[in-house]
Amino acid sequence: MNEEPRLDAQEVDLKAYWQVLRKRRFTIGIALVAVVALMVGWTLMQTPIYQAQTKILAKSRNSAGQGDLLTAAIPAFSAFTDQRDVQTQVEIARSWPLMKEAARRAGIPIKEGASLPVTVEGGKDNNVITVTAKSPDPRKAKLLANAVAEVFVDQNLNANRSSARAGRIFLEGQQDKYKKQLQDAAKAVRDYQARTGAVGLDSATQNEVSALTTLETTRTATIGEMGAARARADQMREVLGRTDASIVASTQITRNPQIEGLQTKVTELTVTRAGLLKDYAPTSLKIKEVDAQIEQLQQQQKTLVRDILTSKQVAVNPAYTTFLNNLVEAEGQALSSSAKIAGLEQSIAERKSALRRLPEQQFRMAQLERDVQIAEKTYLVLQDRYQSMRIAEESTLATVQVIEPAVLPTSPVSPRPMRNLILGLLLGTMVGIGLAALQESLDDSLRTPEDVEKEVGLPLLGIIPHIPEPEERSLLHTGTLSGTAEAYRMLRSNIKFLSVDRAPKTLMVTSAGKGEGKSTTAANLAIALAQDAKKVALVDGDLRRPSVHRQIGIPNNAGLTNAIVSGAPLADVTLDIGIENLSVITAGPIPPNPAELLDSARFSRIMEELRTIYDIVVFDAPPVLGVADASVLGGKVDGVVLVLASGEVERRAARRVVQMLAQARANVLGVMLNKIQERHGGYYYYYYNYYYQQYGGEGERRKSSRGTGNGNGNGNGNGNGNGNGSAKTRKGLLGGRGGDN
Repeated sequence: MNEEPRLDAQEVDLKAYWQVLRKRRFTIGIALVAVVALMVGWTLMQTPIYQAQTKILAKSRNSAGQGDLLTAAIPAFSAFTDQRDVQTQVEIARSWPLMKEAARRAGIPIKEGASLPVTVEGGKDNNVITVTAKSPDPRKAKLLANAVAEVFVDQNLNANRSSARAGRIFLEGQQDKYKKQLQDAAKAVRDYQARTGAVGLDSATQNEVSALTTLETTRTATIGEMGAARARADQMREVLGRTDASIVASTQITRNPQIEGLQTKVTELTVTRAGLLKDYAPTSLKIKEVDAQIEQLQQQQKTLVRDILTSKQVAVNPAYTTFLNNLVEAEGQALSSSAKIAGLEQSIAERKSALRRLPEQQFRMAQLERDVQIAEKTYLVLQDRYQSMRIAEESTLATVQVIEPAVLPTSPVSPRPMRNLILGLLLGTMVGIGLAALQESLDDSLRTPEDVEKEVGLPLLGIIPHIPEPEERSLLHTGTLSGTAEAYRMLRSNIKFLSVDRAPKTLMVTSAGKGEGKSTTAANLAIALAQDAKKVALVDGDLRRPSVHRQIGIPNNAGLTNAIVSGAPLADVTLDIGIENLSVITAGPIPPNPAELLDSARFSRIMEELRTIYDIVVFDAPPVLGVADASVLGGKVDGVVLVLASGEVERRAARRVVQMLAQARANVLGVMLNKIQERHGGYYYYYYNYYYQQYGGEGERRKSSRGTGNGNGNGNGNGNGNGNGSAKTRKGLLGGRGGDN
């Protein structure tokens, strides 16, 4: 046993949405094709873009190879040294000067201030910087990516070496200065000895001169260190100035009371250390204790300097922190050197005072010997420091390194045809659905049974599917197994059920406008009523554009007009078309005044005569809109069947038709929705086909299988029907195989 289909509200809604999409599939298809075509055209018009990538590793100072020798000789003061903030280096790599130099090396012309097709991005969880270059020329993309990385590494290396270079240049100048002083001092000794005949110093005096020379040499070297520290500090101030960060001047540091107090203590300890060197070796415990105290005081000085500098800053960026640390180191070293110089000068003054007690000639000779020794030792110290600084400069490496150079790209990254095609399909589908929804919302026509019941307010008597071929629209040419035939049977049944107490004797079939299928409906309704054992007359009441004769295929020589105008008997204008219980009265000649004829007393008498002869009279009337014929005839008949074509009648027009029929006091039984397509009917088709196949279709097939259906000239058939007729009988609605529905 087959179960009947069940359809809940949600499923109905989904089917309604699906039917809207099916109904508007042409619109969706056009939109889809248009968008995809535009996307494909746009893709084909795009210039292929190639992409090349270079990866750079940002390293710390220690990993970059800045070893202990450089650290001992001079601290590295650079924007890249110990730079752990990769984002800062990314910003440096994005700078306009760097990009300009990279474009020059790659041979790409660029205007001042213009941007290059290059992106620089830092890794989120690593220290890898990615340089991406794009160009229509794959070779230029590779050259540009590698050029940016090359310039970035070179500038990083130059910045790292800039501090050591500044110290080297300073020491180089000092070295030349003291070399000349040494030459001048040696010449002064020779000249004095030649002029006075003075001889060399005794051992005691020589020791005093050597000690004084050592002190003065140390002072000179310390002055050089302080100068180098000041040079580096000035360089860091210049760098900090370019980073838009304000710093405290050196006078604000040296005049600080706490720093001055520490500096005084360092000076005193330096003097004490110089005095102890008379009796103790530099590696003795006494000297080491003094050195430890001096180092502790110097560390306190650095801490105070840092606090003073950082307390003056409003905001510190990652690069500024490095510059600030370098400045603190330089200022601290300069302060330590200054304190050491003060202590040395005090010891030097004491040694000079002791030498002044010597005889004049020995004192002068001691001075000259001291100048020679000082110049010589100072020159040697500076030469040693200069070599150390030069080695430190050369050994300094970049803190960034190219780990993956760009290679020549073989395929473009833009446009991407497959991605654009998929995007076009998605976008086209969305646009199509949107247009379909808009078109549906703007559509004012009646299409579905719900539209009829909601907008017209009349019962739905039946739905007739759209039949594309004109010759298949009449049941005279349709077999009994036709679903359309079954639809007209349902229309007949619904009319009967609406008038159980008083069956209508006269029916009028009309429509809102022309071409909606009212004549086909009238003809097939009359056939269906005749097959219900009713004596039926089909009258063509459309005296303007008659069409019943064309529907059935009979002549229109004489008809209703002749009966009204000339008083011809009904028997003379009534035709037998070979269908049992059915007679046809055509319109006849077209009169000049159809409305007046239908409203005449003669026509009223003809209607009464028809009532007495036939069980049911079906009038095919003109459309309601445009002419008054239907309104006149509608007031005279017992019932009106309004035919509305799905998708062809506006809602306002349908409501106007109902209003006009109501004003004519016509009894409108209901609406027959004609030409409904599957995309409009949707689940009505589903229900109808299900029930027809389960009940009607199988029953008709059984009947057909039992009939002989030889279809001879007499039209006989025992297919459970009464299809007997004359030789001119056409195929009946319910006949046997000889007259399939």
